[in-house]
Amino acid sequence: MIDSDWSYYDHKGRLIDKLSSNEHLVYKVDICWRFRKNKQNGEVISFWRDNIDPRFCPVRAAWRITMRSQRLNIDPSQPLGQYFDHNHGRMAFMNSVEVEHLLRDVAKLTTNIADDNLIRQ
Repeated sequence: MIDSDWSYYDHKGRLIDKLSSNEHLVYKVDICWRFRKNKQNGEVISFWRDNIDPRFCPVRAAWRITMRSQRLNIDPSQPLGQYFDHNHGRMAFMNSVEVEHLLRDVAKLTTNIADDNLIRQ
């Protein structure tokens, strides 16, 4: 996904400018899924702000990703899933192996499982 695939709206449905707004004004994010396994390419899915449990709010998560891409000066035509790799001193793309490692580490911490073989099924 690239920056233009994500559109943010306030509580009145007005489009929010990503450069001049703040997280507290964002009520909804529309994400355009350009390429889907189910062949519904270009489908737009809306996510609304979750004020009951902000830790799992999809709108806040999307906003943080957008703000991080701006801080890292990621070209708007490039994928948002990038980060600065301190080990190699360059930008890198988030990939499935890294996501798997992160999820495995979280599972170890939250379930107290020490054996990697028990986590991977």
